[in-house]
Amino acid sequence: MKELLIYGGGLLSFGSMLWFAIDICRGKAKPTSMASWLMWAIMDSVVLGSTIAAHKPYALALSYVAGASSVFIVHIWKGKWVWTSLETWSAIGAAISMGLWLTLSPEAGVIAGVVAMTAAGMPLVLSFIKAPDRQAFWLFANVAIACGMTLIATWPWTIGGSLLSGGGILYNGYVAYLALKDKRQPVVVAA
Repeated sequence: MKELLIYGGGLLSFGSMLWFAIDICRGKAKPTSMASWLMWAIMDSVVLGSTIAAHKPYALALSYVAGASSVFIVHIWKGKWVWTSLETWSAIGAAISMGLWLTLSPEAGVIAGVVAMTAAGMPLVLSFIKAPDRQAFWLFANVAIACGMTLIATWPWTIGGSLLSGGGILYNGYVAYLALKDKRQPVVVAA
């Protein structure tokens, strides 16, 4: 049962990202932050390596790498490149997470990688606060569900085995909420 949840979550996550990429190609969804997807693909690779090195289930991390890469490739074709100081800080976070993984432990790499992945997603969060995109709702809702499936299957929880899925539930759930938010209602972001 655990394996079914782990691999099912990985397939749901990858399938949702691949479907989003196809929708962007067909013009049914608009491109989002190209820089976020690039950094996610890179940082997901770091987290995948850390997760494998920590001998934890890696189907979700692998789905993130393959899915983010496919969405990024479509963004090269259909999207618009934007790089701000936020992307620079996210890239620095990715470099720090790689360094922590290589110098401390795989568990430290997972922690730093998840923090850096969340930071890389901030440009997307800010763009959805300004202009919600209902077409992206199912992508982030399905990935949150996939993270929940993986989290259930990784009991008893450890940082290296559960932080990616636990953090993924929070981040993707929040982005799914923002995708549906009525843009006429102000969203308050605490400092």
